[in-house]
Amino acid sequence: MPISMYERFGDVSFPMDGADVENTNLFSVADPGRDNLLALFASAINAELAKSTTVVEAGSVWAVVTPSTILDGKMPVEDTVYDMPRRSILRETKLKFPLLAIYRTSATHDEFSLAQERMTQLWGLDYIMGPLSVSDFRRLGATLNAVKNIVQLVIRRRGHPSYKNGALQFGPGTGRFSTIGVVESSEGPAQFGQEGEGMEFHALNMILRTTELGILEQGIDPTFEGASVGIGIGSESAVLKDAINVRTEVPLDPNHGKPEP
Repeated sequence: MPISMYERFGDVSFPMDGADVENTNLFSVADPGRDNLLALFASAINAELAKSTTVVEAGSVWAVVTPSTILDGKMPVEDTVYDMPRRSILRETKLKFPLLAIYRTSATHDEFSLAQERMTQLWGLDYIMGPLSVSDFRRLGATLNAVKNIVQLVIRRRGHPSYKNGALQFGPGTGRFSTIGVVESSEGPAQFGQEGEGMEFHALNMILRTTELGILEQGIDPTFEGASVGIGIGSESAVLKDAINVRTEVPLDPNHGKPEP
């Protein structure tokens, strides 16, 4: 007897299988949408600013502006994190800047149709450049606006050429999210920085909104190929069974109803 629901919500499928877990990371099966967003945006930002997802290419804008700054030798996205950045994380974890973080915040839940549940989720996206001197910010500060534009355009085109060969990441037939968009954004010192005390973390914050739908897993129930229905006619005292036979399978048996030779 089954002990699982055999349903899917967004891109989370039940039952979960341990064989599908990647790098001992439960996000890979319990929240693959977050995995995907983080990898997609990091790849796009690095590719657009450094002309590569692994090294800073000569001739890229990043190669021109970072020498002799605190970010010299760093990629536009040097590190990623799945949680909301805060002082405790920075104290306990050796994160490298610039840092990209994506995390779920609040969500609303309703019935999308008689057969589907819907979750409308708000997300936080933080791009943190780290503490910059006045002169470094003069050279690098426009990165925040560039990243904001990159994220919005990647969402608009539903992918990026640097990630999975440009395959669509959102929309019908691609899983992940039914809808995704930017709600608002803001730039300035991160809340965990020491504002006015000489150690400010210059950052971009964006709020994204997605929707995810619940649906039965495909292939769990056998394909419906047809039905056979027998209808009897008569009165309370006598009934002629199977006086009417209805068959809906396709293709129909060509010999059905013919007398045997």
